[in-house]
Amino acid sequence: TNVTSRPDDSIVMEEKEKHIIEAMKVVKPFIPTLYMQANVAHLSKVNLQHTDDIGGRGFYGTLKVRVGCGIAVRNGGEMDIDLEGGRPRIYSKADVGLAWMTGLTVDPTLEESPSEQLKDKKATVVFEVWGVEEGRKTGGDRLVGLGTVELKGVAEALTKEGSATSPYPLSCHDEWVAIKNPFTGNRMGKIYATVKVGLKEQIERGGGHKEAKLIQRKWRNRDETKEKE
Repeated sequence: TNVTSRPDDSIVMEEKEKHIIEAMKVVKPFIPTLYMQANVAHLSKVNLQHTDDIGGRGFYGTLKVRVGCGIAVRNGGEMDIDLEGGRPRIYSKADVGLAWMTGLTVDPTLEESPSEQLKDKKATVVFEVWGVEEGRKTGGDRLVGLGTVELKGVAEALTKEGSATSPYPLSCHDEWVAIKNPFTGNRMGKIYATVKVGLKEQIERGGGHKEAKLIQRKWRNRDETKEKE
């Protein structure tokens, strides 16, 4: 009678370890995606005066505010602003409320470092203001002006020790952006915009260093606030 011998346990374990090692070589390490959030808060003194196709004065019924970036994973954000029948030559609006969050195509496994990738010309946030002429359903969009914010300002900061463990994203812009006609170079107004870059968890907290300081100040003055009440 032939008796089949069982393999030694040590041989079985050795084979399993080989399979695990080979599998680990195939699985790529997890690399967190870098995110960006761009917001438009206000429009100020946007010049809407223009001529129509026959040389007369044209009027916009709607404004479109758009934001995009050349290294964004998803399409840009857009918001319509109804002028409600008005025909303003100069237009301002507080609390626009356009917010756009997207992953960025920054790859730390490439030979080019992430900081160098953020210095590329494509790593620019573009804010656009468009006007839609009254009474025209198609072909009525006219570019009023645009402004840009480069991401290279945060390129070096992102590589510093502790940037990934900070509770807040890095702010690369938190002020007014001039809106200019790209064909004439004329200034057409300005928008207040914020641009933040960081890990998804940092972006989703929605705060920043200014907000953190404000919270700390309120906490320090809490006793004085209670006394006034």
